[in-house]
Amino acid sequence: MIVQVSTPNHIKKLEAQRHAVILELVQIEQMIRGKFGVAYRRCGTSTCWCARGKGHPVNRITWTEQARSRTKAIPAEDIEWIKQRTEAYRRFRKRRQALRVLEDKINAALDAFEAKTVQRTNKQRKYLS
Repeated sequence: MIVQVSTPNHIKKLEAQRHAVILELVQIEQMIRGKFGVAYRRCGTSTCWCARGKGHPVNRITWTEQARSRTKAIPAEDIEWIKQRTEAYRRFRKRRQALRVLEDKINAALDAFEAKTVQRTNKQRKYLS
């Protein structure tokens, strides 16, 4: 990792970006863990059309809970509702990752600022340099 010399303005700029990401995160009011999708299942009736095709479409949401995969069927009237909330969850997770990256940058910038300031201060006295 390249350590750049950090200025207070650079740190303030990073902090402003961090603050903006946090504001985005707290604006998300509803989200559901998981992923919406359509699965195809055969019903098991030998005379049904699905016996020769890929099966009946089933709207479902899939998520992981306590290290186990879970799946629930979704009624047709809730498809858009589920899609919006699972998309909100994906957006939330993506922004959380961006927040972690920004916090790492802020910490690195503060470390560089600290080192520079200590070095500059030590030069003021011969016994410290």
